[in-house]
Amino acid sequence: MENAPAHERGRGGPPTGAERPRAVGEGWDTVVVGTVPQRAPDGTGGQPDRPDLSALGTPVSGAWGSGREITTTAGSAILTDDGRFAAGAVGTDVLGAALAR
Repeated sequence: MENAPAHERGRGGPPTGAERPRAVGEGWDTVVVGTVPQRAPDGTGGQPDRPDLSALGTPVSGAWGSGREITTTAGSAILTDDGRFAAGAVGTDVLGAALAR
C-alpha cells in the first residue's frame, strides 16, 4: 500500500475529482452534503461506473432532482441519481432543502 494514493492509505483529502463534503445547517439540523466520486471501471476517463441503487431505499424526488431515500431511527440519507448525497439526523424534508441549496 505504500505506493497507493493517499486516500487509499486512509490519509489525505477526497479522491481526485471529488469535492470535499460540506456541512449545511446548524446544531441538530446539520446535514452533510457532497458528491460521490465517479470512476470508470478501467480507471480512465471513460463512462463512469455507477452502482445500481434500485434495491436500496425508497424512490424520492423534489426540486433538487430524484434519487433514493434511506431512513433509520438514527438518521436519514438521500442519494441522488446525479451522484450527490445528503445525510444527517434529520427528516428527508431537511435533506431535500440542503440538496436544493
